[in-house]
Amino acid sequence: MSVRYLLAVLLLSVLLCPAPAVALDPAPGRLLVARQGLKDPRFQKTVILLLRHDDQGSVGLILNRPTRFSLARSFPQFDKVFSGLRGALWLGGPVSPRSALVLLESDSPPPGSRPVFGRVHVTGVRQLVLWLQADHHQERFRVYAGSAGWAPGQLEAELRRGDWDVAPATEETIFGRNPHRQWQQEQDLRPLLIRLWSPVPRQLFSG
Repeated sequence: MSVRYLLAVLLLSVLLCPAPAVALDPAPGRLLVARQGLKDPRFQKTVILLLRHDDQGSVGLILNRPTRFSLARSFPQFDKVFSGLRGALWLGGPVSPRSALVLLESDSPPPGSRPVFGRVHVTGVRQLVLWLQADHHQERFRVYAGSAGWAPGQLEAELRRGDWDVAPATEETIFGRNPHRQWQQEQDLRPLLIRLWSPVPRQLFSG
């Protein structure tokens, strides 16, 4: 049996065979995409970037809920830094809404930042201000009020219940220009991701 024939069969199996659930596990740097049937109104049609997932619980930021508040208005103590910048405050989730986290894309992030994936890091507003004052205005960043949180085992239970899909993240997922379309775009990609992450049928390697 030729290699070309095996590759053709493999491709057809990926495209045509019934696919089980996506094999990706939740992890920092991956997305949680709310399914259509999720009932909690706080998270309906949300796309969440996981920042932490361990035995202590999970923390993430909602990526697709911008507000109309400018950063200068939201942080008047830093208005001189933010007043000349485009961008608004984003709603990161219902946990600690008076606190803020920053996602930024850079090869030289502020000191104390934590890597999330690739060139994306998470930091605080004060660290962001110092970083911007050091002439990093060309780098992409977003500021989020609040976060999303899960107690130990809670997210796993929601995944088993079918509330979320897990998907890979990219820089454009976070900093793209059309957040109101983001959830639908992830939904459109879901069938492809399911097939991509489904295991190859064992029959291909038998006989």
